[in-house]
Amino acid sequence: MESVCGRRVLGSTRLLRAFAEAPRLSRGARLCYLVMAAYGRDSGECYTSSTTLARVLRASRRAVKRWWQELRREGWIHPQWVAGKPTHHVFPWHRIFAEASPTGDDKIGTPPVPKAASGGDRIGTQMERTYVEDEKSSSTTSSLYADVRSLIWSYFRGEHNRALPPPDRNIVERCVAALHGHTSEELRLYLNARIRQGFGAGRGKGPKSYAWFPAVIESGFGPRE
Repeated sequence: MESVCGRRVLGSTRLLRAFAEAPRLSRGARLCYLVMAAYGRDSGECYTSSTTLARVLRASRRAVKRWWQELRREGWIHPQWVAGKPTHHVFPWHRIFAEASPTGDDKIGTPPVPKAASGGDRIGTQMERTYVEDEKSSSTTSSLYADVRSLIWSYFRGEHNRALPPPDRNIVERCVAALHGHTSEELRLYLNARIRQGFGAGRGKGPKSYAWFPAVIESGFGPRE
């Protein structure tokens, strides 16, 4: 899951129009997304609380949380767990944005990297640099490969308050093969369901390493008939 800076959406006519024309979003959810985009950071993260959003939108906190659920379900925001930050979301690079900007001109290609408790700035910067260099060197990497890699990385970092490297090529290739032709959007929904079932990273039943993913994805999708 690659992230996009919220203010980049507000500053792009193409992306803003694409969002405005997106189906299956209520008016409240659309307004909530735009306000979150305005409050979001250049890293693609937003820490704005439901209380602040309720005040700005002149709505109840319950309404804001309902809009959050709607935006999450449709893939416009993604929750992240960060110690000391009760509300933390990132803005994924939505498929509708990809259709509106096929060349990727409006895209911020590098997802935010969490920092370690000690020396986090140095570790995070090096890890981010390695990720960017690896992506540049893989010009033939398919969109599915990149999406799956980002989803796995994001899932595994979910409840870790430390910097983690992205999965290596072998793991990602095995995960892509385990999808058996299914899409990255289907994988995102499947992994979200796993989190709701108590299999999130950092939990007792969650993954201890990236080696967990290929077998779990295989069990969830398997060969198509």
